[in-house]
Amino acid sequence: MVAILLGGPLLILFYILGTKRNFLYHERLGHNALLEIGDTQEKRWKLIKEYVDQRKDQSWDEIKTIITHRVPLVVYTNPIHVQEEEKQLENIFHKIMNIHEDKELLEAYSSSKDEMIKAKDIYNSSVKQWNIFIHQMPSGIVASLFGYQEKEILKF
Repeated sequence: MVAILLGGPLLILFYILGTKRNFLYHERLGHNALLEIGDTQEKRWKLIKEYVDQRKDQSWDEIKTIITHRVPLVVYTNPIHVQEEEKQLENIFHKIMNIHEDKELLEAYSSSKDEMIKAKDIYNSSVKQWNIFIHQMPSGIVASLFGYQEKEILKF
């Protein structure tokens, strides 16, 4: 009789702990993907800066100013900041390509961007799974117990 009375609450406790572990796994996966995206963004900024620093004529002054005044992200854990950083990168890269199309720069930039896209896909997959857990029952109850909320996917 005691085993039956303890069995139900123990099953519920194990379910809650297992569900929380799933949430934490997807949160860690998403966090690591954001860090990877940040690394690839920094690589591309460095690539652009090195390329632009080699240019001497005045047509590059605007781009040099933008790069010089850029405030790099300290930690890449906020998806909104990562998306804003990506927009800035793309804008500056297109300005460079409008001034002078360089095949080597394009290839190096594209290669690094491909790495970023893979990390973005991992992040978005993790967030989609997280959001499914939030809306499913009974994992949604566990989510509300721990204050977990729906997350936004990256859109770039």
